[in-house]
Amino acid sequence: GQICQKRAVQNWTGQTLDWTQKLRDPWLLSGLFAMGTGLLLWLLVLRLVPLNRAYPMLSPNLVLVAIASTRWFGEHHRARDWWGGACVVLGVALIGTRL
Repeated sequence: GQICQKRAVQNWTGQTLDWTQKLRDPWLLSGLFAMGTGLLLWLLVLRLVPLNRAYPMLSPNLVLVAIASTRWFGEHHRARDWWGGACVVLGVALIGTRL
């Protein structure tokens, strides 16, 4: 969803579009669809998994968006950003294991 939203606002750069034209942008519509689908899946997960286990599983999205922003938008990240992402992944792995 976030990647589609970013692509949509990039499409608007340098154009004079009113809000109705922006709302019809295919990238924006795709982003909204992805977010809506994600919400429905999240509600299903909450029915099946305790919140304290389910919520941390959203965190890898931070890493995936950082990777996608680098690849598709040429955004640059500092080394500490990647170390932070590695800590997120490690934290989720620790939460997911049974100690």
